[in-house]
Amino acid sequence: MWILVLSACQSRTPPPPEVASAEPTPALAVVDEAPADEPGEAARPWVDVGTSSTMTCLMDDQGSVSCWGVQPMGPSEPGPYTQLSVGFNHACALRPDGAVACWGYEDDEKRATPPDGTFTAVVAGGAHSCALREDGSAVCWGRFEGEVPGGAFTHLDAGLDRTCGLREDGSAVCWGDPRPSGEPAKGPFTSLAVGKDQVCGLLATGEIRCWGDADRGVPGDPPTGECCQQVDMGALYYGGEQGCALGLDGAVVCWGWQEEDVVPPDDTSFTRIAVAGENVCGIEVSGGVRCWGWWSTPLGHLPDGRLPPP
Repeated sequence: MWILVLSACQSRTPPPPEVASAEPTPALAVVDEAPADEPGEAARPWVDVGTSSTMTCLMDDQGSVSCWGVQPMGPSEPGPYTQLSVGFNHACALRPDGAVACWGYEDDEKRATPPDGTFTAVVAGGAHSCALREDGSAVCWGRFEGEVPGGAFTHLDAGLDRTCGLREDGSAVCWGDPRPSGEPAKGPFTSLAVGKDQVCGLLATGEIRCWGDADRGVPGDPPTGECCQQVDMGALYYGGEQGCALGLDGAVVCWGWQEEDVVPPDDTSFTRIAVAGENVCGIEVSGGVRCWGWWSTPLGHLPDGRLPPP
């Protein structure tokens, strides 16, 4: 999923609107389970999360979406939705009938205006979004370079200016910005994570393989061996990027850009993660959500680092 933000290509992506708040500071935020619909009912778990440097959105098991951040708006219609993806200044979600809804930056309608049709998945990138049609073909809208390849895909992930997809044989195909450079690593992969200068793929065995310009923004290496159940990449607003992997034991390991106070918590286990450049969020085994990093809490940063249920 993404979740990528500005880098050296800032001139092609409008900056976020000015916000009357102090400089962001690293923080740890915990979002409890979604509230029950009726008194006495059990709280609902969160099932999907997406984050960027400007907004974070959560989806509960009933398909309701809640967002916070510099761009705190959510979808214009309450849902339900079945899948969520957050890009820079915009987000998209898939409806049960296969229609796509997007929302976000008011001055750039292209990225928030999906085409008509029925889709099986959607991903939001820097200033563009892409979706898979029922026949596996990919369609993209917004601002991006190049042409979308023909043929069928089984999986997509969108980065800052680049999108990659998996063919039915698990091989990777990328289009858009020529970075990351080099040929894709050998699969077959089950999923991809697209950063600014690197792309990482996850094998069915749990091994991670990456390619691109490692020296330009992702210092360090991902975990080795048959280690992981998910990998995600995020690009930084001021350049650089970081990657995180979700281990088979539910622990999170990150590499690349990291501040001293922006490290994964080690007192909980996760079932899913979403990585931006400045912050990371994860769905805990309990169904709650924990975020850490610069934009992990809503504007106004609650003193104790906790977020109330939406």
